[in-house]
Amino acid sequence: MGKTLFPRLDKNAGSYEDTDAYGYQILLNSRHPNHLAIQVTLTEVLTDQVNPNWVQDRLVIIGTTANSLHPGFYTPYSSLSDQPARIPRIFVHAQIASQILTTVLDGRPLMYYWPDWAELLWIWSCSLVRAVLAWQWRHPLMFLLLEGFIFVGVVVITAGFYLQAIWIPLFAPALGLVFSGLAVMGYTTYQTQKQNQTIVLKVEQQEDAITQLGLLLEQTTELPSNFDDFKFAEISIFKTDELLLAGGFKISKSLASGGFSCTYLAEDTKRKGNPICVVKELMPTRRDPKLLQVARRLFNTEAEILAVLGKHPQITELFTYFEEDQEFYLVQEYILGNTLSKELTPEKGAKTEAYVVNLIQ
Repeated sequence: MGKTLFPRLDKNAGSYEDTDAYGYQILLNSRHPNHLAIQVTLTEVLTDQVNPNWVQDRLVIIGTTANSLHPGFYTPYSSLSDQPARIPRIFVHAQIASQILTTVLDGRPLMYYWPDWAELLWIWSCSLVRAVLAWQWRHPLMFLLLEGFIFVGVVVITAGFYLQAIWIPLFAPALGLVFSGLAVMGYTTYQTQKQNQTIVLKVEQQEDAITQLGLLLEQTTELPSNFDDFKFAEISIFKTDELLLAGGFKISKSLASGGFSCTYLAEDTKRKGNPICVVKELMPTRRDPKLLQVARRLFNTEAEILAVLGKHPQITELFTYFEEDQEFYLVQEYILGNTLSKELTPEKGAKTEAYVVNLIQ
């Protein structure tokens, strides 16, 4: 009509699915019944009680309102307490006529709906946002709070679009929020259980290796049977600075030495920017082939446990591990900060419970 286009309803418009759209139908942007039109009875017309200005240059619709003739139709306003459950047919005609006139003359928006692909993108986006947040915050209380917060946000967005005469889905995104959140929680729980089982299995392998080690020590007459003799060597001579180890790790500084290992700062020359990492060197005191084989098993299993634990955000990540010249190396994430000995100096005295809890956290 003029420059105004009334798009024909399709069978999947808005929340409709396979509706009868074979006629020339449009979505009706209904007005509130109290602001629709002036209503007069036939008696008022016949007794000359109608203001002529109500009729002049206006569209006048004449019809019946008796429920005995037709029960009427449900509308978006049927649920209001001050409105009847159904309205007579004449008011449906009035709504349609009002929409046509005001759309053409006043630019009142028609009800618009997104195409199927846009609705699917909207549902998918809501589900994806919920899944990402559930992955970041996995605590059950945070899960419920985020679920409620996002749901309220979806309702507000949907209502805002509806006030602009745009009809977008609400129920499907709400289901997507719930199912995506539950799916992530279920997956993370499964992964945690799987990691726990892996760690338990590795620990059992460690126990078997230690048992074998004890048997070897008992069977070896030339070696003391004291298990402490199999500790990794206390290394008093550090690696030379700038030494390049297997995998491209260049030692730049010695950090510490203990009864089991030496620790170095190193550069990863094979990664962009040569990031700093920590290299821990473990060297068995004895080179007996059988004992070295058991030590290798202990080292590999220990490294595999560290690789699983290192996925936790508060545990140092294990980058890699390798053996070179019968010496074992762990390459881990470097975290800048104070050592525990500096935090717990005797001069500071006894610590409060709050201090200890904060330190552990």
